[in-house]
Amino acid sequence: MVRRRRQCGGGRPADVERGAARFATWRARRRRGERIPAALWALAADLAERHGVSRIASALGVGYYALRDRVVPRRPIEAGGVPAVTLVEVPPPQGGSVTCVVEVEHADGTAMRIHSAGVLAADLAALVRVFREPR
Repeated sequence: MVRRRRQCGGGRPADVERGAARFATWRARRRRGERIPAALWALAADLAERHGVSRIASALGVGYYALRDRVVPRRPIEAGGVPAVTLVEVPPPQGGSVTCVVEVEHADGTAMRIHSAGVLAADLAALVRVFREPR
């Protein structure tokens, strides 16, 4: 026995219907082995951002992971995720010796703390850059 899930509200939203129709038209006219055009992928990614990757992949007949990979890089980092990198400018000392502490934390939880006395800002930037490089 096959069970079908009912959708409330009488079906798919109008924008999803239009997207499905554009994909159906392209599929009817394409040559065998032809890849999905970039414009259709962009449409699918926009729909997925609004309605969810799984729902749109199913509605348009495209692969979930192929669609997800086109959507995820465009999304900003959401609450609870990995925080965006915040850059801080360390101005050069205006004379005399300056003492400072710089703390940098990697997304994987490793941290580096630098205690500096009279070190140039360029040297600190180089240390942070080396720490941030992928391992």
